[in-house]
Amino acid sequence: MNIEMIALKNLKPTTANVRHIKSDTKELQASIAAMGLLQNLIVRPNGTKGQFEVAGGERRFKALIALAKSKNPDYTMDTLVPCTIRDKDDTTEESLAENFQREALHPVDECRAFSQMQSEGKTVADIAKRFGITVHKVYQRLALAELHPSILDAFKDGVLTLNECRAFTVNKDQARQLAVFDECKDMNFWGGARDSWIRNHLTDEKASSNDGLAAFVGIEAYKAAGGSVTTDLFNDEDNTFFDDPALLAELADKKLDDIKKEVAKEGFAWVHVTPEYDWQFLRQYDTTPAVELKLTKAAKAEVKKAQTRLAELADLDELTDEQDTEMDALRDQIERLTYGHPKDVKAKTGIYLYVDHWGVLKRHEALTKRAETVETTAEGDDIEEETKPVDPADKRYSDALRRDLRAVRTQVVQANVAKDFGVAFDLMLHKMICDHFCSFTGTLNARVDRQYVESTVEDLKASKAGEELTALRDALPTAFLDDDRDVCFDAVRAMSTEDKQRWFAYLVGASVQGQLTDDQGGQKEPTPNAAFERAGQILEIDMATYFRPTSANLFDRISKAQALKIASGVFGPEWAASRSGSKKAALSDEIGRKFEAAPGDNRNTKEHQANADAWALEIMAFAKPIG
Repeated sequence: MNIEMIALKNLKPTTANVRHIKSDTKELQASIAAMGLLQNLIVRPNGTKGQFEVAGGERRFKALIALAKSKNPDYTMDTLVPCTIRDKDDTTEESLAENFQREALHPVDECRAFSQMQSEGKTVADIAKRFGITVHKVYQRLALAELHPSILDAFKDGVLTLNECRAFTVNKDQARQLAVFDECKDMNFWGGARDSWIRNHLTDEKASSNDGLAAFVGIEAYKAAGGSVTTDLFNDEDNTFFDDPALLAELADKKLDDIKKEVAKEGFAWVHVTPEYDWQFLRQYDTTPAVELKLTKAAKAEVKKAQTRLAELADLDELTDEQDTEMDALRDQIERLTYGHPKDVKAKTGIYLYVDHWGVLKRHEALTKRAETVETTAEGDDIEEETKPVDPADKRYSDALRRDLRAVRTQVVQANVAKDFGVAFDLMLHKMICDHFCSFTGTLNARVDRQYVESTVEDLKASKAGEELTALRDALPTAFLDDDRDVCFDAVRAMSTEDKQRWFAYLVGASVQGQLTDDQGGQKEPTPNAAFERAGQILEIDMATYFRPTSANLFDRISKAQALKIASGVFGPEWAASRSGSKKAALSDEIGRKFEAAPGDNRNTKEHQANADAWALEIMAFAKPIG
């Protein structure tokens, strides 16, 4: 007996197989396509040189043939299949033994078995060769084996699908995996969207390789700086995540600073650079039209060289991605050399640079402030204003932190609206009017679906607002919910006015869609809605009583400059200045402990304690009621 890799085209079925009932192999095809062939075929020579008949594993053999005939690129008639070659003449005995001894393994058991083999010293290549699958597929099994045991058990019990389990592999932190699983296991998802929800929530603290800054910095530069990545082995479209967004942002800032220094040599009066498009900045300026430039001898040589190379690339039958990018760069170079702005225009105007969604540096040249926004100042003062560096303490918070803060703020408004029928009724009426007569929408979800909120660092169900929502929900009359639809309607009709108002306020509150005060709209955050802010103001919501900052939920997640700015406002400039030399981790911990101090605690003076108790993050606070 020996084991060989034999091409599928050299294998034939045997007439001696004891299994004569035809069976569907579609499920087995899917299993082999996803997991590979996990058990060798048993074959024997059929008398023709190089040809074998399958004595054991006929269903697997038929499934392989079907895959080879399908459009699956991993399987053809030339695919090599692991086979155990027997020399015995009694093929029927082999077939009978194969059918009696076979016991299907659950994918979880297979993954754990692969993991066990690896722990015993087998390499990924060894495992791949042993089971006739690709190295990539072995890595996929091992990634599944590293999931939290509760998630694997849920898969075996049918609570999770294979695709949902695959989504959990994008984050190796088992505690985080379990937290996301606990959050979503009882949620209903339309169209099987749970796997996308899981993947998004496990990567919200990471940066996708498709993000503009990731493409701008480049994965090699990021790794060279000590950054680690996580690869989604089951998603070909977006399969890499940068684990340290702070490092990525730092590298992007450095690269942009270097570019800024080079661009400053072009002669513009000022240079403004941002890591992403800032429409609020650009809308303040008009662009001076470019004109055809009089070329110097050196510029003419550069243009000719670029045109020659461009012609060479244009003659190629097919371009690589790199060559296509080169052509775009050459066209931009030619345009910049032949059209632009004279030195005297540059000396009076500025240039704005930013990184777009694709990681490409974009330029807006020869910018002048619009007449209506220019203040009467000494000559050059408005230009000097643009050259001032942005205070690190004033930079926007990370997207992941903003999502968590937005979730907290949303839940607080939900709880307060749910307690006030008047505001709930006004919000719903406003929503209905907007939908019927206006081109814009209100601050509610149109179907009044429940808006789920989640934080990556704290349990919002146990928060003050979460407990208020739970108490309101538990106090509602709900016995009629078990009845059929007609009886349910009659029960609602029979409710007291007070109960109807309580139900109405709770449902409207639960449907509120939240925002932060400085949300700008777009792919990563909602479009600001004035009704949301006005409702919070009318309800006199004091965010300081709902959100208390800690090291975990805030200070560990912002820059040192931002933390010191908060500390200066609460505990005084002298206290903040005395800690300016502290390490970031130590500073975060100390500020967090001062905010957590109870009244009378000797960690704070009375003034500092009062400031800490009343403090609310500016992007979460609501304006004071008018009058």
